[in-house]
Amino acid sequence: MPASAQAPARRSALRKLSPGQPLPDRPSFKIGEVATLLGVATSLLRFWETEFKVVKPRKTKSKQRSYTPADVTRLREIQHLLKVEGYTIAGARRRLSGAPGADPAELLELRERLAAALAEVASLEKLVAADAEGA
Repeated sequence: MPASAQAPARRSALRKLSPGQPLPDRPSFKIGEVATLLGVATSLLRFWETEFKVVKPRKTKSKQRSYTPADVTRLREIQHLLKVEGYTIAGARRRLSGAPGADPAELLELRERLAAALAEVASLEKLVAADAEGA
């Protein structure tokens, strides 16, 4: 068989995932495959591993990173927080850890409660001031 007729080397048929698109049904992914799925560099994935303790890929005997589908899902969430929602790394870390005040809706509710409490304090101050003038 001539060299030109040989089948090309088999490459992964993975493509970048669009938002909401499910992961391919596989037990694990190599770092290059995850990078392709997310559309990022492998070095960025390694950096995120150091910054976010929720991502811990196993290492194979040949020291290659092996990501579970849960790891890839967490990486997608990290990517969304950093790139789409504009979180800082520290903010994304807090959001993923479930720390109070990390959720924007929760922050809005806290601000509203604080504003109501401040308004109540201001009205109480007026009552005390008026009472002091009358006495």
